[in-house]
Amino acid sequence: MEILDVDRCHSVIRGLRFWLRRWRRCPLAYVIEHLGEVPTHQQAEILKAFESHNFVAVKSGHGIGKSKLMGWLVNWWLDTRGKKCPITGAGGDQLSDIVWPEVIDTNRRKWEWISRQYENTTEELRCIDRPESWKAVLRTVRMDNDDALQGFHDCMFFIDEGSGVRDGIFEVASGAMGDPGAFGFMAGNPTRLSGYMYRIFHQPTFWFTLSFSSEDTLSDREYEYSYVGPRGDIKTIVTRGRQTSSWIENMRKEYGENSNIYRVRVKGEFANVGSDMLVESRYLENVFLPVVAKEGQFTRRMGVDPAWTGDDDTGLVIREGDTILHVESWHGFDLVESFDRIKILFDEWRCDVIHVDTVGVGAGLYDMLNHAIYKGRIGYPVVRVMASEVAPKDKDAACKTLRDWLWWKCRQYFRLRSVRFSGRASDDGFKQLLAEL
Repeated sequence: MEILDVDRCHSVIRGLRFWLRRWRRCPLAYVIEHLGEVPTHQQAEILKAFESHNFVAVKSGHGIGKSKLMGWLVNWWLDTRGKKCPITGAGGDQLSDIVWPEVIDTNRRKWEWISRQYENTTEELRCIDRPESWKAVLRTVRMDNDDALQGFHDCMFFIDEGSGVRDGIFEVASGAMGDPGAFGFMAGNPTRLSGYMYRIFHQPTFWFTLSFSSEDTLSDREYEYSYVGPRGDIKTIVTRGRQTSSWIENMRKEYGENSNIYRVRVKGEFANVGSDMLVESRYLENVFLPVVAKEGQFTRRMGVDPAWTGDDDTGLVIREGDTILHVESWHGFDLVESFDRIKILFDEWRCDVIHVDTVGVGAGLYDMLNHAIYKGRIGYPVVRVMASEVAPKDKDAACKTLRDWLWWKCRQYFRLRSVRFSGRASDDGFKQLLAEL
C-alpha cells in the first residue's frame, strides 16, 4: 500500500495557494502561467485593467480576440473566486457557437488537476463539488423578456456584443452590479448610437472603458508589453497582432477611412452623427421617384418583425423586386390580433410568401401561420428567419450573425439597385421606414 507523503501534500497545497493568490490579483499572470497562452498587447491591456477595476468595458474593431479573452476571464473568475458568472449577449448563436466553445476549450488547457474539478453541459461549466454556487452559466437574451441576468448576485457579469443588448437587461442587473464583490466584462463593436454601452462611453460611470482599433493589431507586425513574473522580475513579451493587413486594406478601399462602417468595424469608434450610416442617405435620395417596374415580375414578399403587447411595435413591409409596396406598423396587439391583420394584408396585397422573425414571440406567430388553413390546405407560405443565427458564408461580408448579414444585404440593396417606394413621402409608414434606415 502506498504511504501518503504528508510533507509533500502540504508543499503542494502551499504552492497551489501561492499561485491562486497571485492569479486572483493578476489575470494576465493567470493566462500566461496557468493556461500557457500569450495574449496580444491589446488583450494584455484588458487583462491588466482588472488589477485596478472591477468593471471593464471594451469597444473595438473586428479581430482583437474578444471571444478568446472572454473564455480566459470566465475561467479566471471560476478558478480564483469560486462563484457564479452569467454570460449573455445580443446573439444566441454567437454565444453558443463562438463564446461558449472558448470557455470550454480554456478549461481543457488548465492544469489537469484543476481542469478535472469541473464538468460542462451545453449551457454550464460547473464545479463538481459545488455545482449550484460555483459555475459559469450561458444565458441567452429573449426578445420578450429581460430576465437573462435576473437573480445573480456577488458574481462576474459577462456581456458579449454589448451594443446589441437591450437596456432592460442591464436594468434588471443594475442592483447586483452594486454588490461589493461584483465584477463585469463587456465587449463588442460600437454599432449603436444609443443604449447602455453607448452611454458608459460618453458619461462617468463605474465602468472602466477601453477602445481598440483593428489597425493596431496586425498579424505581420510585432508588439511589446511588460509582464511581472512570479519572482518579481520584469519581462518583455513580444507578440504579433491578430488582424490581417489585407482585411484592413479591403475595408479601406470598399468604404473609405472616413466612412462610419470603417469607424465602427475597423477603428472601433462610434459612428459620426450626421455622417453616413449603414444605409447612407445618398442611397435613399431617389426612392420616391416614379415606379417603373411591372407588377408580377418578381416574387411579392411580406416581411414581419413581430412584437407582443409591450413597448415595441410590430413592423411589416411588402416588397416586389426593387419596389417597396407597403409599410405598416401597429402597437399593443397580441399575437392573435397580429395574425388576423397579417392574413388580411396578405390577401389584400396578393403576396406570395411571408418572412417572419422568429426570435422571441415571432416563433408563436410563425407556428400560427404554418398551421392555419390557406386555400384549402394547411399552412401559409411562411419562411422562418432566426436573426440570432450564425451568418451565412459571404466572401463580401464577414458577418457574425444573420442579423448583421441582413443589414449588410439591406445596405447593398439600396446602394446597388434602383429601389422605389410606392407611396408618398408624407405617408407614416414610409417615413418610419426611412427613420429606421
